[in-house]
Amino acid sequence: MERDYERIGRMENFGPEHISMLVLATILVIGIIYLARKDRINEKAVTRAGWALLFITTAWTSWDLMPRYFDPQVSFPLELSDWLRFITAYAMITRSGWAISTAYYCGLTLNVQAILTPDCDYRSVPALEFSMYWFLHIAVLLGPILLVWGEGYRPTWKGFGTAYGITGIWALTAMSVNFLIGSNYGYLNGAPPGPSALDFMGPWPTYLFVGMGLLAFAWAVLMTWPWYLVGENKNQGGGMARRVRDSKAYGALRQKFGRKRRENTPAAVPRAKTSAAVKRTARITASVAVASLLTATVVDIVRKPRA
Repeated sequence: MERDYERIGRMENFGPEHISMLVLATILVIGIIYLARKDRINEKAVTRAGWALLFITTAWTSWDLMPRYFDPQVSFPLELSDWLRFITAYAMITRSGWAISTAYYCGLTLNVQAILTPDCDYRSVPALEFSMYWFLHIAVLLGPILLVWGEGYRPTWKGFGTAYGITGIWALTAMSVNFLIGSNYGYLNGAPPGPSALDFMGPWPTYLFVGMGLLAFAWAVLMTWPWYLVGENKNQGGGMARRVRDSKAYGALRQKFGRKRRENTPAAVPRAKTSAAVKRTARITASVAVASLLTATVVDIVRKPRA
């Protein structure tokens, strides 16, 4: 069946648009970490941001499945980033250990690759598709930062294994569909058309095994072991250690490196102010994204199909 659309453009890697988004992502990451160090991350705001991410993710997934744009080669939510959006939203809403682990390990590594070497094609509404691509990928980057550095959840070896297992389940699922319909979700059956980190890992399928090894090394040595050394995930159950702020190890680190709170300053005062600001920001961001999506949908329905 011939589709009634054609790809009308592609974002240039490390062009002006890409560079501007990298700068924006860097500023947001620094801002979130700064607020976390100031102990000004409100739990309810994180939960509401999770609900907003879940709603926007569902709406965007539905957009890609619209009959006008549906293409089995690219439209099914089988990319790892598609899974991560739902998992990160679920983690922010429920604080489930396995979800936080997966969001932490995948969101800060594999998702970052999609930010550094994006594969962003335009099919109908470039401004909307560009905005949603970056909004969702940056949200998946910020979500685990909020949970780990903001709320005190800590990686564990069990969480590392859980995240690695879920990533393997995704890979097997996507590869099975790829073999059945001839697609290439996750670039598991062939290298991407543009430059990426896979170019340094050899041809297919060599880069799959090299990537699995490098991923295990990075997750274990760089993202789990340091927490274990400072004693913040020892003897902890579940995929993520819950709320270690009151632990002796965390208290010692905060006393040594953190900024002490001024005396006679209630903890609730800065939290309340920050909470209101975060809530307003989340509401405005969600409103703009949803309004853009709905507007583009209406325009697409009423306009005439292309010849």
